[in-house]
Amino acid sequence: MASRVVTVTANAAGESIDVGWRCSRSSASCATSSASVALPNIPYATENISGRSSDRSVMSLTAGICHSGHGGSVVGVAWTQWVRREEPIMRMFVAGGTGEVGRRLVPQLVQRGHEVVGTTRTPAKADQLRAAGAEAAVLDALDAEQMMRAVVDAKPEVVLHELTALSGPASIRRFDAFFEATNRLRTVGTDNLIAAALAAGARRIVVQSYAGWTYARTGGMVKSESDPLDEQPARNAAATLAAIKYAERATMAAPIEHVVLRYGGFYGPGNALGRDVGKDGELLTMVRGRRLPIVGSGDGLWCFVHIDDAVSATVLAAEGSPQGIYNVVDDEPAQARSWLPYLAQAIGAKPPLHVPAWLVRPFVGEYVVMTMTTARGASNARARAQLGWQPRYPSWRDGFRTGLG
Repeated sequence: MASRVVTVTANAAGESIDVGWRCSRSSASCATSSASVALPNIPYATENISGRSSDRSVMSLTAGICHSGHGGSVVGVAWTQWVRREEPIMRMFVAGGTGEVGRRLVPQLVQRGHEVVGTTRTPAKADQLRAAGAEAAVLDALDAEQMMRAVVDAKPEVVLHELTALSGPASIRRFDAFFEATNRLRTVGTDNLIAAALAAGARRIVVQSYAGWTYARTGGMVKSESDPLDEQPARNAAATLAAIKYAERATMAAPIEHVVLRYGGFYGPGNALGRDVGKDGELLTMVRGRRLPIVGSGDGLWCFVHIDDAVSATVLAAEGSPQGIYNVVDDEPAQARSWLPYLAQAIGAKPPLHVPAWLVRPFVGEYVVMTMTTARGASNARARAQLGWQPRYPSWRDGFRTGLG
């Protein structure tokens, strides 16, 4: 397994700067004080130095100031500590490489130097993967033989499950019917992928899940990963929750390093709650048209995460976080009666309507009433502490203002 130096983090007074490079050798010295410290003459190409690019050689740290090897010009600020971090270049297999997460995840992994194989169901999307620098595997994830052959041929160290099958307008009343194909990917697809990962000798698998309405609606309002999932879900979401539980159990029982990422509700460019090339997504259109009302008390908690923050957490999980389950959500679980009016105001729409639960239940089903009135939220404390995850949008408040696309 090849090695590369990915980042050197320099902690200055009041700021942190990441300096990344690729090295031909993996030895270097670290300065822990302001004294001059000589570094080996290691050729490198910088990936980012405070927004600048260079192909110079680092020669020395003088009085805590970074100088280049060409004339001693200053390219940074005074530092008090250097921390060097090495990460391996790995082969990764992304099942669902052109899906909602996958199409953003694959380029990120490639940019970080990993060798990536991504899957797609349709040959037309294979070029999308190749354009991102990945190898493409066209397959049906529900076909065990096709999945086995693709993963074994790829010989990955890390396998990532980002398979979904969502298309067409969402049906909130027929919730389980809308997710039926995705739920088969959470059950049959998960079994196929785990079996293939084991046969290929992969050492880690990362599997997507969901956080928020899935938690038991008893006790506290904000749940951690150790809290139980709901045993009495809304009837029109029972099959979906059962599939989510299945995927988690199968992953956690697999004799391989395993990470389960419970994503919050996505928002951002290209999502239902976001914009794409100036066009509103489906949920944003509903809010703008006052077709997504506050139901009942509006006390139900929703968990959000910007799509790019979900991807950054997935990268960390793939590259070697501690095993376990993580809630990948922002810092602020949001009551429906808070986030809906805020979003409407942020996009210049009229405030949402407010309707009694008894009136709309026959039309929207139990799932919507539950999410609007009794749903629990989730804490991201474990992801922040153990993944080292720092979301760009810690709150949906900022994200709804500046991150929709």
